[in-house]
Order: sequence, then structure tokens, then C-alpha cells
Amino acid sequence: MIFLKTEIRTRLLQALEAGRQGKMIFAEGGYYEGEWKNDMPNGKGIYSYANGEKYEGLLYADCKDRGFGRYYYTDHSIYDGQWTNNLREGSWNTYT
Repeated sequence: MIFLKTEIRTRLLQALEAGRQGKMIFAEGGYYEGEWKNDMPNGKGIYSYANGEKYEGLLYADCKDRGFGRYYYTDHSIYDGQWTNNLREGSWNTYT
């Protein structure tokens, strides 16, 4: 299911109030599935990109300021660590 119309998106977001689980599928093929608060991703979740890469962990309102999480790259490498503004930060581990 792809949410393209404003009224469908609005009804979905109204159902996803604080602490609720939900999934939003984006027109370009990616999706976010996880916890929501105030109509925005907030807490534990999965952000899957159309190119096949995926982030699992903490996400906040703009999907940029992340906390600890795991990122799966298309080359099958995995990064575990802290994220801030979509950038690796602090200590981290990479696996192949």
C-alpha cells in the first residue's frame, strides 16, 4: 500500500499517536516502520531505502537525528554505532 493522497496520509498519521506502531511507505519505494509520536517517526524503527540499504535503531522526528543503530549497506557490510544528523559519531563497529 502506497500513501500518496493527502487525506489518506492524514488519517494514517492521526492513528499513529504517541507510542503507537505503524508503517509509512514512500512513493520512491522506501518505508519507515516503527514507533510514532506527534505524526513523526520517534523511537525504535526500521528505515528501509529504495536502493536496498536499511537502518534499524532509534530514529527521531526528521529521520536524521538518530541514536544508536545498525545500518546495512548494499555491499553487505554492517555498521553498529551512534548516529547524529545521518553521520557516524563516536565509537562504532563495522562488519563484512
